[in-house]
Amino acid sequence: MEIISITMKNKHLAKPAQALFSARKNPKTFNAQFFENPNNHMFIALVEKDVAGMIYGYTLEHYDRKEKELFLYSIDVAEKYRRQGIGKALIKAFLQPLESGSCDEAFVLTHASNEAALQLYQKTGAKIIKSDEGNDVMLAWTNLHK
Repeated sequence: MEIISITMKNKHLAKPAQALFSARKNPKTFNAQFFENPNNHMFIALVEKDVAGMIYGYTLEHYDRKEKELFLYSIDVAEKYRRQGIGKALIKAFLQPLESGSCDEAFVLTHASNEAALQLYQKTGAKIIKSDEGNDVMLAWTNLHK
């Protein structure tokens, strides 16, 4: 398995992931500008040459403090590659700014019924910080270098 950071130079690698994981039935557009913004992050997992997973999200800056946060917007692993450590590897790559200290916190939102996602996030160190009556759950990873 190989985890690849998608940049302007290799953005073509994101197209097969988009075709596999896009919520839209027929994704016809590809926003190459996403990769020009240094606050946007995408990683894909390859098994041999097969796209096995994808994660993307954003670095958020605040007007009232210097610390930045990561927002994990989406993670997907192809069904045949689940339960093989690919989700954990994608999260580890995505959380690198947290590990390096350039971000203070990372967070993700999911549905309380998404037990697989909750387990994955918690296995990678996230803690539930907010739950709204069984519907939505917010989990966060914090910077251990404080």
